[in-house]
Amino acid sequence: MPPVDGGPDDCELLCRMADHSSDLSARREAWGVFYERHAPHVYRACARAHSRLIGIDGVPDAVSETFLRAYEKARTFELTGATPEDQKRAVRAWLMRINENIVRDYFRNAPTVAFVDDSELEEPRNARNAGRTSSDGPVDGRTRLIEEGLKQLSDREQRVLRETVFWYVDGARQQRMPHAAMERLMKELNTTAANIRQMRARGMAALRQYVLDRS
Repeated sequence: MPPVDGGPDDCELLCRMADHSSDLSARREAWGVFYERHAPHVYRACARAHSRLIGIDGVPDAVSETFLRAYEKARTFELTGATPEDQKRAVRAWLMRINENIVRDYFRNAPTVAFVDDSELEEPRNARNAGRTSSDGPVDGRTRLIEEGLKQLSDREQRVLRETVFWYVDGARQQRMPHAAMERLMKELNTTAANIRQMRARGMAALRQYVLDRS
């Protein structure tokens, strides 16, 4: 089944965008179709996930930058033999990874603060997906368990986990987040950084146990 807008599939559009031997107007035309097809989804997802960090007024700029980078990186996207629907899911996941990196870039040189206690055990690999599941992509069994486990936590614990998982870096010994993001979280929850770290450790322990008991 072709894309609902009747245009080329996403892989074809990305190939056209990456083809520097073609006319610039053709590459821009492909980019325009690609933008119109996916920009509403990226805007909604960015607003939902990051408007607290960058403000709702910052979302349009983050979305525009996402598609500019997608144009520049079109040749790095690889997917063959997939249906248009599978392409859409893969492309949107790729776009949201670009969008996440853009949001992090806003805070690249900002002061940071630790959000993980030294005594906390290393997170299981899939725990990083706790706040990042997408309605457009398939949900594996472990991710489903993580989402179910999150719902068993208090609203405050869920808020802390979903916020801090965004800044979590696999393999890093020092897990830090921008000081401004921590300050905002402290204000919203009317608590201290120390309490946020405790809520995170408590929530992660409960989430791990929930997943282990059902795996």
